[in-house]
Amino acid sequence: MNEVFAREERAQSLVEFAIGVVLLLVILAGVIDLGRGFHAYVIITNAAREGARYGASYPEGDIKVKVIAEANGSGVILTTDEVNVSFLKPPEEANPKGFPVRVDVHYEFEPVLGAFLGLLKITLNSSAQMIVM
Repeated sequence: MNEVFAREERAQSLVEFAIGVVLLLVILAGVIDLGRGFHAYVIITNAAREGARYGASYPEGDIKVKVIAEANGSGVILTTDEVNVSFLKPPEEANPKGFPVRVDVHYEFEPVLGAFLGLLKITLNSSAQMIVM
């Protein structure tokens, strides 16, 4: 009788271990996704700042290209549709000097666990604004 009880106890331990390992792996994957999302947010924030800084010095320059190059150099692939550049100046002013340039970046982050949890994409937004010199 002790042999049967010992076999059942080993099987129960194996089932508990399998459930526990799956749960821990899902939690680990979630933490990794959270880190990847935070990393992507930091990159698009820095890219928006770099674009605003570039636009403040060179308002006629191609600011979107600068933002995309900054993000792509750090591992986040942006397109021109995800970057918006606007000069906040009165309509009667043609020269943007002394007025702010605003760079908005919208990035669709795809978590690894998204397919399992039903989350397809998470939109990350960042913006930066600087005065044109």
